[in-house]
Amino acid sequence: MRSRAVIAFDLPLAAYSGAALGLVPAAAAQDAIEAGELPASLNENCYEVLNIMASLFNLPKAPHLKLYATFSGSEPLRPDVRELAVRTAPRDDISIEIARYGAGRMSVVVVP
Repeated sequence: MRSRAVIAFDLPLAAYSGAALGLVPAAAAQDAIEAGELPASLNENCYEVLNIMASLFNLPKAPHLKLYATFSGSEPLRPDVRELAVRTAPRDDISIEIARYGAGRMSVVVVP
């Protein structure tokens, strides 16, 4: 088992996606952003968003990928995850806006 892809959300995107999935008011996501960390409920919902996103990488004749773990900003990353997360290429950096919630950033790195 080894890391083949990393998806990184900034705090606003993690909060907004977690809130939107759980139909939590946008104010709760704003509170989490101001506090600098996700409460457990938003963190669990964000995990589900990432879990669904992991399935998008599964293509015929490609290694099967699944979400193995998530890390918050306060946790140290495993060395292999950190190596992928800081790569500059191949990498996609994307701004995402979730209607009625707000905008954040996502980075995706996939090992070819």
